[in-house]
Amino acid sequence: MNKYLKYSACLLIFLITVNFAGIFLKEKFGFKFSTGDLFTLSLAFTAISSLTLIIFFSGRKKEEQERAMHTFAALGTKFLAELALVLIWFVIAKKTSGTYVVLFFVLYLSFSMLSIGLLLKTLRKKPL
Repeated sequence: MNKYLKYSACLLIFLITVNFAGIFLKEKFGFKFSTGDLFTLSLAFTAISSLTLIIFFSGRKKEEQERAMHTFAALGTKFLAELALVLIWFVIAKKTSGTYVVLFFVLYLSFSMLSIGLLLKTLRKKPL
């Protein structure tokens, strides 16, 4: 569980960095999104990434087949949770302007690359 705390701290630092960078870019270039929307969306991606790490690290001390299942379950949960977030963000909240679409996919790609990178870093040391 020690690695989970280390990676959770990494996620928290990334969340803070993304929000400060978003606020800076909004002020500097005049993007048309609200700071609350940036914070809400980045917090949602942080929660999804944290859930992915919880599922992944809960299976690290189990047998080999169970480790593989936990890895697939973590990635599947990440995928389904992000699909639900897409539904909520674009259909229910109706954030469909070009700025919000770009904001969503920039945050999606950055948090996905971070969480998958953390998983791969762990798998390099102890493969399935």
